Amino acid sequence: MNDIIYLGLLSLIVIRILALMASIDFYFVTKNERIAWFSIGWVFQILAGFCPIIAAMLTQIEYSQFFLFLNSIFISIGSSVVITTMLEYFIKIRKRVIVIVIIILTTISTFLYIGFEDPSVSIRFSSTFINGFSILYALVPLFKLKTFKNTIGNSARWYFVFLILLLGFIPIILIIYLRGYNFGLYNSDDPALTIFNYAYSILISTVQLVFIVHIEFNQRYNINATLKDKYSHELGNILQILYTSIQLVKKKEITAEEINELLDLSEEKCVSASEFLKNIKKYDI
Repeated sequence: MNDIIYLGLLSLIVIRILALMASIDFYFVTKNERIAWFSIGWVFQILAGFCPIIAAMLTQIEYSQFFLFLNSIFISIGSSVVITTMLEYFIKIRKRVIVIVIIILTTISTFLYIGFEDPSVSIRFSSTFINGFSILYALVPLFKLKTFKNTIGNSARWYFVFLILLLGFIPIILIIYLRGYNFGLYNSDDPALTIFNYAYSILISTVQLVFIVHIEFNQRYNINATLKDKYSHELGNILQILYTSIQLVKKKEITAEEINELLDLSEEKCVSASEFLKNIKKYDI
């Protein structure tokens, strides 16, 4: 493994660590389960980045090949989790689907590694799956235009940049395969292709991170704006009911039974107001 690959892998690891830190920060702020899944995906991608570096340091071939096999497993799991979670912006996906996909990927990759006794087969399968899955992600929103417009908002430009970069990666993968290399180019002797591959991968990873952060901020802004309108309307109604009740009681124009009903209604509305205030604090409006 040459210095270009080391530098490329370390750069990808740094980007994934930044993505993990951002997702953890978002999770503590929003308590959103989707963000937790992003964090899981980034962890596996970080582990995947370290595997080929460790493999290059080992002298025993079987151990080195095993870590390359782990690289294919971890990158498949990490990419599947991240891409599937990104799809949740547009369509509802059950978490069991993610788990099933991970089990299938791991099982197939393991059988390929054991059957061919060569991690390159497993790596090629993983990279083919990841690229196909990425293209699926890129196309799904285009068939959900209404959801796409409502969900993505000002993040649309970053989505289309990410889409173009994903589609542009297809010919690069084909060139890598046609030249007899595998995804990652760990044994490549073509410096130009290696530099272009890793530079492009770093660009895609960076744009992906910016897109996710941008859409999360955009969604949070939209939620806050909606909740502000809702809460201001509801709290206005509650205050109006309380004010009317007080005025009626002061004027003594109602019976004792009606006063009790008003008190019960006022108590109910006070509880509702308390819940509204808790939600306002929860969403940091």
